[in-house]
This record gives sequence, C-alpha cells and structure tokens, in this order.
Amino acid sequence: MPTLNEIETELRNTILEMEQWCKENETDELPEHLLERLYVNEDELTDKMESYRAAISGLRGNAQYYDEQQKIYAAKKTQALRTIERLKERLKIAVLEFGAPNAKGNPTTEINGQSYTVVTSKSVALQDGILPSELPEDCKTTKVTVTPNKKQLKKLLEHGQAPDGVFFEEKQSLRVGNKNL
Repeated sequence: MPTLNEIETELRNTILEMEQWCKENETDELPEHLLERLYVNEDELTDKMESYRAAISGLRGNAQYYDEQQKIYAAKKTQALRTIERLKERLKIAVLEFGAPNAKGNPTTEINGQSYTVVTSKSVALQDGILPSELPEDCKTTKVTVTPNKKQLKKLLEHGQAPDGVFFEEKQSLRVGNKNL
C-alpha cells in the first residue's frame, strides 16, 4: 500500500504529464488513461489517513508519559541532591570535630589516603529587608528584558500602523474533528 507521500507524488506527476500532454497536443481535452490516473483509491487514502491519525495519537500519549517520567526523575534528582548536601554537611561536622588544623589553620583529617579539609570562603549577602534597589548605583546591576507586546502589535497591524518588520505570520494546522493534531 503506498504512503501518503507516494500518493501525493503520483498525483503531482500525473498533473505534470497532463499539462505536458495538453501542451503537446494543443488541447484541453484529456485522454481517459490520464484521467484514470487521477483516481485515488478512497479506501486506501482513508486507511492511510486513519493510520497517521492513530500514530499521532499514540505518539502524543508517549510524549505525555515522557513528561510524567521527567517530573518523576526531576523529583528523584532533587531528593538525591538534598541527600548529597546532608551527607556533605555531616562530613564537614565530623572534620570540624575530629580534624586537626593544617598549615593554614583549616581543620583537616585524612582517612584511607583521602584528606578532608574544611575551608572558609566569603560571599556577599544582604541583610533581610535590604532591597537591591536601595543600594548605591555603583553597587548594583540592572538587567532589562525587552519582549514584543504582541497584543499591541496586532492592533497596529489590523489598523495598518505597525512598525516596519512586523507582519502577520500565517500557520496552518490540521484539525481532526474539533481537535488540532
């Protein structure tokens, strides 16, 4: 059974042959053998389209399943990362309690050839209640995100007043019954 692509290609080729035949014979009347080639077996086409629709539905179900699995794995990842942080905190507490100061004064211990050291680092933090906007200008960074206001642009387009480079983009979608595929 031919695919939809093969059916479409055959019809396109037949139409081209018809145009060529009319041109060569200087007539608009087509011979029966070319007209018969335009007939697409309705059952074949119906079966193909139904198979494609069923495949799309099945794949959509797979995609939903994968979304659900992704959420499950994301939750498991979060749980694993929390466990890692708890275990690291316990290791740090053990080094702080049982380690000896190294040359830099940091608590260190060595177990089975592996050294564990607690180091102190500094990072900038703001006191609760202090907003970044309240800081002096040279102590803050302002980030601006610009996005098009599509509702306003649509209104302007509808009234012929849109800025250059703004246009309506047409998209086609296939609707089966009352649902878009």
